[in-house]
Amino acid sequence: MKYYEIGHSETGENEDKINEMQSHLEKETVKKAQAREKALQETIKDEKKQKDFKKGQEEMEKEFGF
Repeated sequence: MKYYEIGHSETGENEDKINEMQSHLEKETVKKAQAREKALQETIKDEKKQKDFKKGQEEMEKEFGF
């Protein structure tokens, strides 16, 4: 509702508010994208650690005859 009121000003006096809201939304979008990328990198890192651990475990089991 607030966006509608600001966005439909007949005099254009609310352009600064509109620009501020758009800037804020863009910044939030960038932050969310960065957070998703970081989470993805952590997931990939964890998967690699799990694979390395499993490989080491299999090598040890083979070495000790399990």
